[in-house]
Amino acid sequence: MRLAIIILFFSIPIFSQTDLDVKFYYGKVNDSFEIFVDNNEYCEVTAVLQLSHENVMVSSKNQNTFLIPARTKNLKLSSLTAIDYGKYGFEFTHKEYRGDITKSSYSNHYPYSLPFLKGQVYKVIQAYNGSFSHQNMKAIDFEMPIGTTVTAIRSGTVVKVEDHFETQGETEDFAKFSNHIIVMHSDGTFATYGHLQQNSSKVKAGDVVNRDAILALSGNTGWTKVPTLHVEVYRPKPSEKQYIETEFKVGFGQSTIFLKENQIYKRDYR
Repeated sequence: MRLAIIILFFSIPIFSQTDLDVKFYYGKVNDSFEIFVDNNEYCEVTAVLQLSHENVMVSSKNQNTFLIPARTKNLKLSSLTAIDYGKYGFEFTHKEYRGDITKSSYSNHYPYSLPFLKGQVYKVIQAYNGSFSHQNMKAIDFEMPIGTTVTAIRSGTVVKVEDHFETQGETEDFAKFSNHIIVMHSDGTFATYGHLQQNSSKVKAGDVVNRDAILALSGNTGWTKVPTLHVEVYRPKPSEKQYIETEFKVGFGQSTIFLKENQIYKRDYR
């Protein structure tokens, strides 16, 4: 098929999660163009493709949400073929999200471990919807000396490690400087451990860790007032994270509770 005019646009995504190593590209195969994606992350990624076209037949039809498996190369999302002679073309933008944004279920009442070693005691200085930096956020901040061992609250796969920052401040613009580790759990939820000490990570992206595994050392990076460990559990959604209220094992680990602000908690279990 010979076509008189080709108009192609490859738009840069404005609203993508720019920290994700996901690459979109297209190639010409015979009389069609095919859109491909590489997911170099260690977790599945949801891609939302917004496609507009003229005089083109699209193989994916009305589908615009795709779940891309971890560590995937050259996955074809769609084929676009000119319908008739003359002017034709397409353009697309895309957004990517860590995890499966379409998943609706997760493990309710999972018994999470406290994120520190047996025999230690720490105070929760900010809990759910805290007034300092947890507005509309269900996360926990433990007051914790710099260099304290941080352990995994649940088993999973490490999907991100950021530990090169050394900056700290008491205003929101410092939030981007928080060293952190993200772990994906078996039910598709994620845990983030934040404000970690610079260059203290004991794991790397792709590592599979058991509950209570050593992840890093606590620090004082990002948006903080004092040395702090930030812990949050969430599942991904298109507009924003859906935070999950987490029950932690306390004392000897025989019961689980929701942690409260200004309360002190001790871990007497392994």
